[in-house]
Amino acid sequence: MRIVFFLLTMFVVQTMTAQSIKVEVSSDSILLGNAFKLTYLIENSENELEVPNIENMDIVGGPNYSNSIQINNGVRTSSQSVSYYLKPKTEGKFFIPPITIIEEDVVLETNAIEINVHPNPDGVITEIESNDNPFFKSFEFPFDDFKINPFFDKMEKEKKNKESKTKRKLKKI
Repeated sequence: MRIVFFLLTMFVVQTMTAQSIKVEVSSDSILLGNAFKLTYLIENSENELEVPNIENMDIVGGPNYSNSIQINNGVRTSSQSVSYYLKPKTEGKFFIPPITIIEEDVVLETNAIEINVHPNPDGVITEIESNDNPFFKSFEFPFDDFKINPFFDKMEKEKKNKESKTKRKLKKI
């Protein structure tokens, strides 16, 4: 009975930490002159991601990295994502090639993704959706009032004092 329980536990732990890789795009159909977001998501893998050369696309942003490690009841899971912002050079149908990762005798591969780029006669440019946290949007950072170096502040005060003394002397004359 103990052996069955042990084997069952090991099977559950192994399936919980299985490796995976996915690829996502913000839009698979865009107008020429616009950009889209390409994100690779890797779970429970220690391998570095090598992004393939994507023809007819300019990288206009990235790479942006995000990493997460969690340990729950002794089970470690990790995830990482790498994002790029790509802008097509011409209109047409393009493919983002698959990525392959070999992890402990397991081959992980993404699917190729088709991107359709349509003509843009009106020059419409759309913003890419952002996951910006609204919490930080409410803060204003008044760095004009922020003093980092007290020595610099002292020098600025002395400079202003000299200027005001010079102005007073000029007024007397």
